Amino acid sequence: MKNKACIIGAGLAGVLTAIKCSELGFEVHLCDKSSKILGNFSSIKLSGYNINPGFYCIEYPRASKLVNLLQKITSSQGNLQKQERYLFLKDSLVKESWPISRWPKFVADNVPHEHKAYHTIDDCQNDLSSDLIELFKHEGSRLDPWDLNRGHVIPWFLPYNIDLLSNDEGVKYRNSVRAGKIDDHFYQPIDRLFSSLAADIEVYLKRIGIHLHLNCNLDLKNPIQSLHPLIHTDAISKLIFAAPCQSLLSYSKPSLLKELSTTEFTRVVCVGEVWNSFIPLDMTQTLVLSALAPNLTRISNLPKSTGGNIASRKYLFEFQVPGKWNLSSDFLDSQLRNLFEHMNSDIVVYEFIALGSGFKPPSGWYTSARNSVYQWINSQNLKYLIDPYFGPINMAKAWLMSESLVNTPID
Repeated sequence: MKNKACIIGAGLAGVLTAIKCSELGFEVHLCDKSSKILGNFSSIKLSGYNINPGFYCIEYPRASKLVNLLQKITSSQGNLQKQERYLFLKDSLVKESWPISRWPKFVADNVPHEHKAYHTIDDCQNDLSSDLIELFKHEGSRLDPWDLNRGHVIPWFLPYNIDLLSNDEGVKYRNSVRAGKIDDHFYQPIDRLFSSLAADIEVYLKRIGIHLHLNCNLDLKNPIQSLHPLIHTDAISKLIFAAPCQSLLSYSKPSLLKELSTTEFTRVVCVGEVWNSFIPLDMTQTLVLSALAPNLTRISNLPKSTGGNIASRKYLFEFQVPGKWNLSSDFLDSQLRNLFEHMNSDIVVYEFIALGSGFKPPSGWYTSARNSVYQWINSQNLKYLIDPYFGPINMAKAWLMSESLVNTPID
């Protein structure tokens, strides 16, 4: 009889964990409380465009193994495109690969020109002038300015002569890209929609013998007992929790969950059509840190429309609105017009839609939350294999998490 692996959570991390457990010879059961797998692979229609509200792309070669797997198990070979990121800082554009000498003077005068390496993002603050810190705080008025924007901008857009010393895989990757050691690309399905891959992935899971249990409401305090009607639980040798851990935090330390709720923001997007755009043609994403549009966080390219005005370009604009959005879009529309008019561009803004919520907890929250979950699991003598996370993670992190969960020794 095969040993059984039961995975709770059928998002990308859970699906990848299930595939890897199957490859190791386990009888695999994949459980989720929703009615479908890969919730972040959904798509929505906005102003005539299908867009990804969850995953936008896969960084390559950062997650090349995931790209290879998707090409193996789906009918789409996809597209690989050079990643060209910009930062709109105050009222200037900065490219990710530029040295500090090409940054705007108000930044270049306040950042070390010699090579520097820092152990944490906060160390950067200690070595940057108070003028530059005040700029970040003023330009980024969303939520808690410094705590938000140090994570939103600085890890991506340190000049190439500045490194962060970290064991985090993502920070190391960004350092290598800035130093020119890695040629950064991104992968998308041919139609740009990850939702088009979900059906193929589900067929593959069933073909390799993975058992799907959807609409599955488990008692997380008594997982073995609540799984018993679905699975003969006496043979479960791996019980893996691969879902976001807010549900466990509600047991381990509800006060941390309440603290998280106070930092909630709503992701709101719209499509806009721009004439005489100041954004370079090679741009794939532009991060925004400007008091001209304080709630605007990101600008992304949209496919060229057929039969449209060739003099204009269409973009997807993403905003962070503190708290729950009340559906009023006038202030967001006004921010876009302010920014583009300031840059001598004309814009027409189309419909707005909410994509869901996010959180920006204070420094140290994640460490406290992870420790709380681990302590609760141990105190309850539960056998979860877990790498606690809270909210969405990118696709590269999902791959690494699945490897960690599969390779964790069983007590």
